[in-house]
Amino acid sequence: MSRNKLSSDGWGWSLFDATSPQKTTSTNYTAHCQPCHVPARQSDWIYTDGHRPDPVSGASWG
Repeated sequence: MSRNKLSSDGWGWSLFDATSPQKTTSTNYTAHCQPCHVPARQSDWIYTDGHRPDPVSGASWG
């Protein structure tokens, strides 16, 4: 059994800061990674569809 707090549910989880992508900023996947993936739970925690742009600003999420 892995003791890595970023490895579980069959995946290795990680959150990167865009300004320093060489090192993960997450320390616990259940607190830092998984909450954002709850909507994608039915597709094995993976977002398979792109996000639609915001109709007001045109910005997209994801």
